[in-house]
Amino acid sequence: MMPSFPRLAFLDSLPSAGTNGGVGLSDPATASQRRAMLDLINRLRNTGVQRDIDLPMIAVIGNQSAGKSSLIESISGITLPRSQGTCTRCPTECKLTQADTPWTCVVKLHFITDERGSPIKPIIIPFGDPIPDKVHVEERIRRAQCAILNSNTDHEKFLEVVKVPSGGNEISFSRNYVSLEISGRELADLSFVDLPGLIASVGLAGNVNDIKLVKDLVTSYIEKPSCLILLTVACETDFENQGAHHLAKQHDPEGKRTVGVLTKPDRIPRGEEESWIRLIRNEVEPLDNNWYCVKQPSSHDISQGINWVGARSMERDFFATTKPWSSLDSHLHRFLGTSSLTERLSAILAELIARRLPEIQEELQEVILQVQSELGELPPEPSSNPVGEIHHVLNGFTREVSECLKGTPDENGLVQTIRTHSEKFKREIYSTAPNFVPWERKDTRRRTKLPAIKFLSNEETVDQTDEGDDDEPGPSPVMRRRPAKITVRAIYQGYGRNSS
Repeated sequence: MMPSFPRLAFLDSLPSAGTNGGVGLSDPATASQRRAMLDLINRLRNTGVQRDIDLPMIAVIGNQSAGKSSLIESISGITLPRSQGTCTRCPTECKLTQADTPWTCVVKLHFITDERGSPIKPIIIPFGDPIPDKVHVEERIRRAQCAILNSNTDHEKFLEVVKVPSGGNEISFSRNYVSLEISGRELADLSFVDLPGLIASVGLAGNVNDIKLVKDLVTSYIEKPSCLILLTVACETDFENQGAHHLAKQHDPEGKRTVGVLTKPDRIPRGEEESWIRLIRNEVEPLDNNWYCVKQPSSHDISQGINWVGARSMERDFFATTKPWSSLDSHLHRFLGTSSLTERLSAILAELIARRLPEIQEELQEVILQVQSELGELPPEPSSNPVGEIHHVLNGFTREVSECLKGTPDENGLVQTIRTHSEKFKREIYSTAPNFVPWERKDTRRRTKLPAIKFLSNEETVDQTDEGDDDEPGPSPVMRRRPAKITVRAIYQGYGRNSS
């Protein structure tokens, strides 16, 4: 039965992406309705329907070491696993929910492909108990990623081992993903997926095929029209050399669904600030939702144990006191800082979901009708009584054969089908009969007719002429060539030769 999705009353009151009226999902006036929309999309995604329907989402992309993980940490308030080189080897979906309850995080494993990468029915597995303390999230995520990369190993083993072994995974990257369901008072309602960073090269121990594998994985997300692309660009690297930007522009050439984020602004070489400021002004590579800039804690700050609140305070101080950011026009300040970015992402995602809900309802109905039609074409399900089913089939076969043998009025019956061949065969047999005349050779010209063959009167005619009751000749079968007459003397002569 087709599910019903109620029309939300505020659909027409949402701000457009091009305005500055976005208020975020935590706005009390619309928080509950927007949260219901986001929850609906998350539940639909858990069913695996995104393979058939384009569901609104935010995908975070960037080159390797572009500050993507730090950006995720600043938005979600958690710490992600850190390592040299590539940190994210499978998608990590974060579902943030503002709730008047203590902070908690639930980790789940989502298997949507088998070991060969072929799609399967989604399997969702809770990975451990809910986590009440942020300090334990990083290790749980590391273990969850190992479980995803080693799907042939029982996932419980990764929860039980004292230390997760590094390296030696069954696969290097996976389309299966880890989800984090985080709720707390200080969060905004937001959902996004962190994708592996694009890599340009691999080391001696790496697999060159991973370059294309990661690119294809990222492309499978951002090529969908309802995917909002959160593009992270590190200011320490030349803008034109960052492949994530080119990939985003390839799939969103007009910049309508891309939000640009500049990271590591403290590492801009002296004298090159203006080229990055022009992005914030939207003068180059313009985007409908503009470019933002964030400042995350350095490695030293993290080692000193800085928390999320301290990181946000340090970020505000950086943009307020560091030129050229502090000297920007006042209307550009809303594009600086993680809080401004998170707020805008919340508004854009809510708007995108609201626009898509009526279309999603129609697409769901079309998919359901198509599936019902395909199910109707399937053969009956196997019988629970196989022996009885075999007897039923054999009885049916015997009945049909019996009807064919007895003859049926149908033109395709057995008798009707073989009649033509039977008549032809009969004519062939008659044609082999010798042309015997029971008199001497000298009398053959004088006696030319034989009496009717009465003992064949019960046989069907084998030619097109009717037999009469008079002294007409017997059946005259159609022959290819009339054989020579055989007289009485010829028979005697043949008998004499055989006797000698």
